[in-house]
Amino acid sequence: MARERSELILADLIATRAERKPDFPVLTFECAGREDEVRTFAELNEHANRLAAGLIARGLERLWLVGLATDFCVAYSAIDARREGFEVTVVEDACQAHLGEWRGRTLGTLGATGCFSFQASKNLNSGEGGAILTSDDALAERLKDIPIDVLLNNAAILGEPNDQNLGSFDYELFGRVIDVNVIGTTKMAEAFLPHVEKSDMKKIVAITSTQGSIASVRSGSIAFYNTSKAALNMIMRSNSRALKNKGVTVALISPGQVDTDMMNLALDRAGVSFELLTPQQSAEAVINVIDQYGLELSGRFVAHTGTEIPW
Repeated sequence: MARERSELILADLIATRAERKPDFPVLTFECAGREDEVRTFAELNEHANRLAAGLIARGLERLWLVGLATDFCVAYSAIDARREGFEVTVVEDACQAHLGEWRGRTLGTLGATGCFSFQASKNLNSGEGGAILTSDDALAERLKDIPIDVLLNNAAILGEPNDQNLGSFDYELFGRVIDVNVIGTTKMAEAFLPHVEKSDMKKIVAITSTQGSIASVRSGSIAFYNTSKAALNMIMRSNSRALKNKGVTVALISPGQVDTDMMNLALDRAGVSFELLTPQQSAEAVINVIDQYGLELSGRFVAHTGTEIPW
């Protein structure tokens, strides 16, 4: 079985981020992939000259354990270290584990903090960015006033196109498409609005689609996806009116026809093909539109080229 690499990061209990020295102790060890083969704090403590005693001798009282969401090394090391009298904080790497579960608990909620990535290669992405979940009230208090210049909502699902044809609608799928493409984006905008209001640029961007243009509909295919984007356009247009007096810009931007798994699935089911933009080309174009998109344009539906799209 391939072995996974884990890191145990140890930091001083009373050190603040500003005071923390760059050479704070870091212990790296190999972790086997099976629960019954795991190497833990207890094993290292037994075979590595009493690890716990060495850490205490250096004045260390709190351990920060960082690792993958279901990494047994981290889980058992946290338990072992608590048994030895240390304060333990687990930072859970759930970078690609959106909506995943382990032993009945949602990933990202197992540790004091859960870290997610929205980088372009992840299964839920926004080009760049990420999120932190925490059950630590003190940490949440520290993060609550961080300004966000541009809140970019790019998450969307297409759903199986063959289940979106009149006469064979899959209404469970319809609900999922609406949940992700409309409700999820709306909740993100509402949740992070206070952070956007504290920033200099004050922009909320919804990545939409020309498929949401009612005037441009030419066929009855991907009806759920089209409906979700039209609904997204409407609620973001409404939000733009509610937020304009606060100086917050709401942008609706179509990224163009991009070479993605989603686009290729739609084209495959439709039996057509044409030249697509690369993700990099689209991202560069969208960034340029965001830069040019001022408060006077708030609520307008525009393409990656900057041209306005009919509703």
